[in-house]
Amino acid sequence: MLHVGGAFAALHHADLIGLVRNVEERERSNHPLNRIMSIEPEENGFVVETTDGELAQALGRALHKA
Repeated sequence: MLHVGGAFAALHHADLIGLVRNVEERERSNHPLNRIMSIEPEENGFVVETTDGELAQALGRALHKA
């Protein structure tokens, strides 16, 4: 599970979701079972639930890098 929150996440919600989806597609090409199960909105961000912990880490690294 990946929690993304804060003022920046609230302001750039659509861009961050797009980035998360793009990383999922790239990871899925190498590991077909790694998927996002859900993206739940929160007050100042969102929570991403994945089928694999390594996918959540890859998503976190991509968001940090961006």
